Amino acid sequence: MNRIIKFRVWHKGKNEWYHGPGHEPNILGECVLLGGFCNVPLEELNDLVVLQFTGEKDRKGQEIYEGDIVEFRTVNHERLATDEVVFEAGAFRLNGIGYHLDEVSLRILGNRFENPELVDRNDD
Repeated sequence: MNRIIKFRVWHKGKNEWYHGPGHEPNILGECVLLGGFCNVPLEELNDLVVLQFTGEKDRKGQEIYEGDIVEFRTVNHERLATDEVVFEAGAFRLNGIGYHLDEVSLRILGNRFENPELVDRNDD
């Protein structure tokens, strides 16, 4: 499998993307975020949350990253549900459900940082 390895970075202290949509660092360029390439003051390093691109896109062609909140139709197509994309046990998957990303058709609703209200959303 060939996939582009790139990241986006959320700055918790400033509540903003440090490297975010449209300016994602990649493995060949600025991947060594903690090595000084991003000009991050040492005291702010703990405020950075690095999120990896999953290699998948949603129904509209938008790249899916860890921390994204997605809407999908359950496997048996009974209902719409939402969940957070996580990296767990060596794979990107939906947090509470266990589906791998390539098992369902996804639509990005937001992400856990800019849309925290979506994280606790209950679709039952």
